[in-house]
Amino acid sequence: MGPIWPNPTPPLKRPYQFRVVKEFNDLNRLKNDKNDKSVITLDHKYISPTPTIHTDDTPEDILTRLIMEHGGPIYCKLLYITRHGQSKHNVDAMETGGDQYSAVCAHFAQDRDPALTNGGQQEAAKAGDLISTSEAVKYAVPSVVYCSTLKRTLQTAVICAERYLPANMPLTLFPRDGLREFMGPGHFHVSDGRGNKSDILETLSELGEFKQLSVKLEDDLPDEDDAFSTAETYINVDIRIEQELANIFDDTTNRPSSAVHIVSHNRAIQSTLRCLGYSTNQSNYRIFDFDNAATIALLVSRTPRTERQQEDLQASDEALQREESAQIDESYCADINSGFEKIQKDCMEGRSDKWQPWLKKLEEELANGRSGDVIEWRLELLKKAMSGEYKYGEFAMQKAV
Repeated sequence: MGPIWPNPTPPLKRPYQFRVVKEFNDLNRLKNDKNDKSVITLDHKYISPTPTIHTDDTPEDILTRLIMEHGGPIYCKLLYITRHGQSKHNVDAMETGGDQYSAVCAHFAQDRDPALTNGGQQEAAKAGDLISTSEAVKYAVPSVVYCSTLKRTLQTAVICAERYLPANMPLTLFPRDGLREFMGPGHFHVSDGRGNKSDILETLSELGEFKQLSVKLEDDLPDEDDAFSTAETYINVDIRIEQELANIFDDTTNRPSSAVHIVSHNRAIQSTLRCLGYSTNQSNYRIFDFDNAATIALLVSRTPRTERQQEDLQASDEALQREESAQIDESYCADINSGFEKIQKDCMEGRSDKWQPWLKKLEEELANGRSGDVIEWRLELLKKAMSGEYKYGEFAMQKAV
């Protein structure tokens, strides 16, 4: 029992190669969590580089020289990369447990596109303070920000920029669908659904008057979000991230600035780093995780790929997509089955009151007309788990023909 998931789009050609010229970070200070994963945290100043070029030139001169050595501003830029601050879905996942959250709690209509929590707003402000006091801003301050079209990144982008931008420096904000979170099994929750153009502008207006804020929405951004009808593997995310990086490098608006700030999501940032040449952990295709509002800064260059290089890469991407698809499906099924097992254990140990509200919410969603792949199977499997009748493996992915 489980949802029917559409097949991912075949990989497209990738016309540019991106690579890191210089890390404006101290990544030797990466923190390892309890699962021995490397994590960029908000509490450590990773964006505090030790200059590797000893000269009497100013940091601005050094950056300009590095950029010109790599083809100029349309081929080389300083990128600040930040994950959004905490929002409601992050809190729900921590309180219920990650597997349980994915199994039962992640698909309620009222939780679509959540805003930052109060704590998330504080994290965004702290990230801006860390940027403003970092060594990286001696080289260039980003006055152009690209973020995803989701509310939590829009809010993070503006709150953060307000703390690091000098007085009277205007901010240009580019909300981009291509920077949104991975849309695939195990990660694509209702919290990743966005609003329309009016919703985006309303979110930004609620933040109050911000100096000289200019918002550049995509002309072809659809009013209806069709993300719930699509599916991705990580290579699909890599490709759309590369497309957005190419847009960032091409856009004439940001050429006067040698620095650009990107605000996105954890899994999407994994793809960004993969596009820049960082090695992944082959067990889960991750590099290092970002805590909420964590930031790094990298000087990045791009070079065109030849037609032959694009064709060869496309062929290897197709093979990687098949490999990733199998791993993603297996991992998702394991997480969901584990989630229902943990809920069953809670109920058998007298903690069913924790899951009664979620049972009621699922029943209300079904009564309100939401059914099919989103609600019905979750409700049925939750009832089984709460009555002690769930068996591991009852949840299974179904692929579209």
